[in-house]
Amino acid sequence: MARMDISDDVQTKHVREAYRLLNKSIIRVEQPDIQLGADQEEEEMQDVVEEGVMEERPTEAAAAKKKMLLSFEEYKTISNMIVVHMRREETRLEAEEKEGIHRSDVVEWYLNHVADQIETEEELIEKKDMFEKVLDRLIYHDQIIIPLTRVGLKGSDQETEEDPMLVVHPNYIID
Repeated sequence: MARMDISDDVQTKHVREAYRLLNKSIIRVEQPDIQLGADQEEEEMQDVVEEGVMEERPTEAAAAKKKMLLSFEEYKTISNMIVVHMRREETRLEAEEKEGIHRSDVVEWYLNHVADQIETEEELIEKKDMFEKVLDRLIYHDQIIIPLTRVGLKGSDQETEEDPMLVVHPNYIID
């Protein structure tokens, strides 16, 4: 700044102006919190409206239970834990020449992983619901995890599996 004023001495006004310009040039990117379960609730409300049947609306407590808010940092932590675990399991199972990892195995692993933080059955159910919603988001919204739901050959022998095998997208790189 002193050079812009063609001055040999750096004065406090130059330092203040440089500080102000530097602070304005730094971009802060904030990620919004992740709302889990909001999509299902909207779809249910649309189904009720489409059918033309007006039922009792769920209470606010039930709506609050369906909508779970998770900070972006927590979401990234959980998703990275899932991806690292699944990749580790995929390589282990591949070496043993066994079948891949199923959705229920991932849920069970997570609940065992956080078992020391859970004290009541309600907390267990809440953690399980939250984890399943995170897993659904990774599968259907972010498409980081690929569910292999179809079994059999194309055509009439093809059936959908209840507990799909999950595979991490091969092009996904952990941040």
